[in-house]
Amino acid sequence: MTNLTGLVDPVSILLNIPNVLAYIRILLLYVSIKYFSCKRYSRFLLIYFISGLCDLADGELARLFHQTSIVGGVFEIFLDQFSHLILYVCTACLYRNYMVYFLFEIGIEIMNDIVNFHVKTLNIKSIEEQWNSSKTIWLHQQNFIDQSFLYKYIVYGTDIFHFTLIIYYIINKDQQYNFKEIDYKQMIPSFILQIVPLKIIERIIYYTIWLTLFSSIQRSLIKIFHILHTLENIAKFQNFLK
Repeated sequence: MTNLTGLVDPVSILLNIPNVLAYIRILLLYVSIKYFSCKRYSRFLLIYFISGLCDLADGELARLFHQTSIVGGVFEIFLDQFSHLILYVCTACLYRNYMVYFLFEIGIEIMNDIVNFHVKTLNIKSIEEQWNSSKTIWLHQQNFIDQSFLYKYIVYGTDIFHFTLIIYYIINKDQQYNFKEIDYKQMIPSFILQIVPLKIIERIIYYTIWLTLFSSIQRSLIKIFHILHTLENIAKFQNFLK
């Protein structure tokens, strides 16, 4: 709603449907952290999953009710990265032997955001031309800009990888990480076992981890190439940026 001075009523923006969902999502993420700190990992995953559903809903509702806003965009960027980092840190805490890799993922995510922020603040046409002609950027665009299966596989596959690892830890935490010794019958409701054979459930969990591991590694590699190429261009045009 716009008043006589041409200014928009901030309350109508801050309390529109997508932004209210963003507030709910923030609350859910902090509740999930609380459950994780209490070692109630199943509830952590449930609350985190509900938060992810809110993420899917707020964008659709913003377009449906024509309530897109800059504030909503800020929440979207923050919450996407915040939720990623929560999942990465929690996975690192559970799999301490692989903590270096998970913390490396976090570093890549933060560095990528910082580089992108600086590039967006530089209004240098020559850099943009070099950017668009780069094979590395073509690879980056094919995976992160195009709304294709590969895009969804890399973006969502990484989250599924970490999410499934936590499920695997919950199931396997008392079995010394021996997948074959997991007693799924004590953890899976009987009606599910009547519909889906136990061996199929085992294979789904096992292959999901390995398939999404590739997407996680690919995401990190593409972001590394993207960061290096961007830093190269910034260094190349350093004299134009003073």
